Parts: sequence; C-alpha cells; structure tokens
Amino acid sequence: MNIAVFNEFFSPYITGGTEIFLKEFCRYLERKGHKITVITSYLVKGETGFTTYKIKSSPICISHMQQLPGITTPFLLFNHKLEKRIKEILEKEKIEIAYINNIYHLSFSTIRACLRKNLPLILDVHDYWPVCFSKDKYYLGKKFCKTQDTLKCSFCLFTKYKFPVFLFFPFLKIEKEWRKKFLEKLKTIIVHSKFVKKVLQSTEEFKNKEINVIPYPLLVSFSKRIKKPKIEKELRLLFVGRVEFNKGADLLLKIAKKLKNKKINFRIDVIGRGKLMKKLDKKELNIHVHGFLGKERFKYFEKAHILLAPSRWPEPFGIVALEAAAYKTPVITLEFSGGLAEVVKENKIGLLAKENNLEEKITLLTSNSWLYKEIQKNCEKILPKYSTKRIFRKYMKLFKI
Repeated sequence: MNIAVFNEFFSPYITGGTEIFLKEFCRYLERKGHKITVITSYLVKGETGFTTYKIKSSPICISHMQQLPGITTPFLLFNHKLEKRIKEILEKEKIEIAYINNIYHLSFSTIRACLRKNLPLILDVHDYWPVCFSKDKYYLGKKFCKTQDTLKCSFCLFTKYKFPVFLFFPFLKIEKEWRKKFLEKLKTIIVHSKFVKKVLQSTEEFKNKEINVIPYPLLVSFSKRIKKPKIEKELRLLFVGRVEFNKGADLLLKIAKKLKNKKINFRIDVIGRGKLMKKLDKKELNIHVHGFLGKERFKYFEKAHILLAPSRWPEPFGIVALEAAAYKTPVITLEFSGGLAEVVKENKIGLLAKENNLEEKITLLTSNSWLYKEIQKNCEKILPKYSTKRIFRKYMKLFKI
C-alpha cells in the first residue's frame, strides 16, 4: 500500500516523542512492504529515509484572502494553495491511505484534500490540537482547560503568544466550525491514553466518535542486569523533560531544600532544556543541569533511584515513565498529570503525589525496601506490553493492511 504520513515535523527534525515514534513506525511499515510518503512543514538538513515533501504553510489564510505581510500567528485556518499542492502529491505518489498526525500548520485543508480523493483517513492524536487552538489544553499556561469558549481561547492565545489574536476572533469561530465539519467525517481515530480519549469525547466534535486507545511503544534497548548504586551512599534523583513550570521543574528546588535540611546525601540530575535551566543549576543544592541529551540520557536512568516527573500539565501519555521502567527506576508523578499518571498508576511502577508531599513520597520509597523492590518487579513485568511488535500490530489492524 502507498501510505501518506502527515506531520508538522519529521526526523531528523525532532521536537519530541511524536517524531521518534513516527520514524520507527514508518520503518516498520516499510519492512512490511508498504511505500511511505512523508508530507511535512519543517525539515532540517539530513535524509528522512523516505520520499518526503516539504510544504510551506503561510501564517494565516482564509478562503482566498491574501497573507498579511509581517504577521505570524500560532494557527492556520485554511489554505487553498496548500490543498491543491497536497492533491498533486497524492496523485503523483498514488496514495491509498492517509495517516494524519499533527497538522496544525498544514491546516484542515489537509483533511479536505484527502477526503476529496476518497482516501481512508486515520487520525493519530499526539496532543490536544484537534480540540485546542494552542494545542495543550493548558489555560493561560496555569491550569487544565475545560472550556470550549472561543473568546476565552482568543484571550489564552494572546497571553501565550503575545499577539492580538482576539482581532481574529471571527476567524477562530469559523475554524471551529470547519474543525467540527471535517473531524466528524473521520472514522478511525487513535489516542495514546484513556485520559486523552475522555478529554476528546467531552467535546462536541468527538462526543459520538469511536476512539481507539493504543499506547506508545517502548523504543529503547535495555539490559536486565541493572545494578543500582546504594541509596544509603547517595540518593540519586532524576528529572527528564522540558525544564519549565508546567513540567513541575521548579518543584525540584523545594525538594532539594527539604532533603538538604534533613541532611540526606543526594543528587538531582536534570536532563532537558527550558526557561528554568539557570534557576535550577545550583551545585550548592546538589542539582546538576545537563541540558538536552539523546541516548546518553539512559546512563542516568540506570544510575537513578527515582524518576521525578511532577508535571502539572496533563500529559497525553507517559513515555518517560516507560523509559524509567526499562531501567527499573520507580516514578513519582503528580496525581493530575493526565496520561503520565495513568501509566504509573495502572502499571504500578511508581507513586502518585500532590505538589506539597513529593518529598514524603521520596522518603516512603527510599525507606521501604519491600515497596521499592515490588515496584521494580512491576517495571520488569510491564515491558512486553509495550513492545514495538505488539503495539505496531494493533496499528496494522486499524490500517487494515
């Protein structure tokens, strides 16, 4: 089968787990004899490994309206020129299935182009873009958003992007109608956690839709012979992710101060980039910030006793928790961290905490050797459940290939 894969970014342009997952899944499809055509908005130097088309999307286009000079916005309403280009690619590559991922800059013209070619459409939702203009369902960058009020959405966008998008309030209303119109025609929808399924089905666009939950696979190689350093000698804590407020990175300072006051010998390794990097890099509090690391990060997983993932943002999934499980590292996350809390709780690979008792959960884990070892056993048990072979087979059933 000839399969078109749509996503904003594609490896080697990697912004997160979506691009890593897509490359591996596309390789799997290719090994099964299918031809992959990648259609993306952003590329960097380097081969993707597949037939690839980069489509330049203009900032704001509605109907035949011209692009406004010097104006950039975080959303794209519609683009007829882009739709025409996609149709040309679909015809040239003789596409038989359209696999749609994150298309917020490619816009809903992508879906319409595929519908007009009568192609089977599969929508894979990696974040909240189908029901949120800013893609994260995080109102004003402070709390989980439950509203679908277009005026509030406009204000939220203005706060985040410092652009007067409220001037385009009528356009947002139009996009909302288009969104509903196009999404209701989709029959195969995939999400990666029950939490995201619940969020989508609480909206008008998805309330009557059948949604398939397929978790991400674990894409790391690991050794069963993992020997942790002794906790008594030095407690090693690990944080992996964006070093931002919504990921709870600021809470590491509070944890470090409490542990230091208790005269516990500890070390916190922080892996990732973000606004709080400089604020956190405090050697006097035994916090060591390493920035972004690729596969090198796994040596820190192997040595860590606990992964701290205190995300305030409701994560669509918890891939970092699976990576920790692969190295027998228990996870502590917040109760309302969405798909991340779901992965930890369902698989019993860590503990759920509140913002004000993270240090208590660390003490519980480190002082109760039986509990710690039970969680490590659970880490081993769940790994087959997230194997690429098992997960990709579920995808193939939905693709009907």
